[in-house]
Amino acid sequence: MLVFCLSAEAQRLRLGDRTPDISVGATLGTPMDNISQKYICMVFIHSESAPAVDAADRLCDEVISADDDMAIVLLTAEEQTEDNALLNSFVSHNTSVAFDNNHHTFRSFGINYVPFGVIFDKKKQRIEWFGSLQHLDRRAITNILK
Repeated sequence: MLVFCLSAEAQRLRLGDRTPDISVGATLGTPMDNISQKYICMVFIHSESAPAVDAADRLCDEVISADDDMAIVLLTAEEQTEDNALLNSFVSHNTSVAFDNNHHTFRSFGINYVPFGVIFDKKKQRIEWFGSLQHLDRRAITNILK
């Protein structure tokens, strides 16, 4: 019972809520302010986590058919360095990599583990979906974008 209460208390996100504050220090690819798609799928990731990298890779493949409506932003708390070759490999016309400014965005979203995804309407700044990337497939994406 105690574990359930602690995990429920740690969860800050709710569907339909306003998107928490996002603070990005640098970006590879299109900066978030310049993204033209209606939806952004922000994926909290760390390049040294094999499950996070695998989930992000699978998600990028799933979103290819929805790229007119949704962009992917891989958000990491790592420092931007020359050694981020793996992160650079994700950058495409609809996928960017953003570097969290002093873990601010991770904290404002209440993210304690990676990979974790949040889809929000860019214009309305409202959360449409959040959770483990294992539960985000093409069917779920299609339902969100309706």
